Amino acid sequence: MSAVEALEDRTLLSTFTVNTTADTVDVDPGDGVAEDSNGDTSLRAAVMEADGLAGQEVEIVLPGGTYVLGGALHFNAGANVSLVGESATTSIIDGGGVDRVAVVHGQATAHFESMTIRNGVTQGRGGGILNRGDLTVVSVQISNNVSGQDGGGIAVEAGDLTIHSSAIVSNNVGSGSSQGRAIAALMVSASVRLYDTTVSGNGDYGSQGGGAAISAFSDSSIEILSSTITHNSGNGLAANSGAVFMSNSLFAGNNAVDIDGNVDSGGGNLIGVWDANQFSVLAPSDQAGSNGSPLDPMLGPLQDNGGPTPTHALLAGSPAIDAGRSYGATTTDQRGIARPQDGNGDGTAAVDIGAYEWIENAPPTLDEIAAPEPITESSGQQTISLAGITGGIGES
Repeated sequence: MSAVEALEDRTLLSTFTVNTTADTVDVDPGDGVAEDSNGDTSLRAAVMEADGLAGQEVEIVLPGGTYVLGGALHFNAGANVSLVGESATTSIIDGGGVDRVAVVHGQATAHFESMTIRNGVTQGRGGGILNRGDLTVVSVQISNNVSGQDGGGIAVEAGDLTIHSSAIVSNNVGSGSSQGRAIAALMVSASVRLYDTTVSGNGDYGSQGGGAAISAFSDSSIEILSSTITHNSGNGLAANSGAVFMSNSLFAGNNAVDIDGNVDSGGGNLIGVWDANQFSVLAPSDQAGSNGSPLDPMLGPLQDNGGPTPTHALLAGSPAIDAGRSYGATTTDQRGIARPQDGNGDGTAAVDIGAYEWIENAPPTLDEIAAPEPITESSGQQTISLAGITGGIGES
């Protein structure tokens, strides 16, 4: 192959930087320029242009701001798009309560990073995102989305979904038969991998709504690693007819049995309420409570504990501290804190269960400060002696 032929076959990267919060369309998709009729690059214009450049890798840079949409963003077949915001607290894509926020169609590849996706609404599946392609979600908060059917936050009808370092919170479903208040994997070709992520506060819409925060159907597959699923209405997880593997994850404090159905446990899990009639055999390293004696994971409230997205901190004395399995463990928690840490102070570092790695916070002690001579304008340079200061390990 000649150098010219190699150059022609090379996939080129195009970058579009959004410079307006207006929801305007691209005037000529596929011309290599993402601009509306005013010459501005809107989020929608950039996505439309990326679709028009099918086969090319496209990066869309989304600065801080609130981008209210008048309809869903569509990532169509052939698209290969990375949509990268400033942070989950500053780059906000708002569905405006009129449609879901995004659809990733079959044979499309999308990467969403450092943003919030909120206020999507649909009568169908996937209030925030409907995925049929290959989607990766990193450091994203998906919140306050509503679907009439399955998948209040995200519905996966086909393809692959990978989520990490993210928070899926306060999403809803709108009918009693709907499943997956946060995430629903629906078809045999649907695959979900969730790690270092918090799923919290997802509940029904109004007086209706049912099912678990995470649901697997029709021989779909879900893998849950080092994640925290808590404070959701209904079950934390419903395996239904899907295949679920979980390891080093925390399921507790949900409003029903925390896990419903058979799952494959890799060990190192904490289950607040385990019903032997609804769950497969526990691994030796799993911890579980019962309806009569729930296991309290000792969690703090959902809040900013550092890192890109909100977490539930483990509190001192939590049974999740240093109780995970090292085999297959993730190397950082949701906040980016390195695993493992010696959280219980026994001299051996071990991974914690869930999305949060606890660090013992021993405050510094000040034994003595040697007082210097009083400093005046004529004193010149003075030396201050500090002795006996012992630094503790700060919580990150």
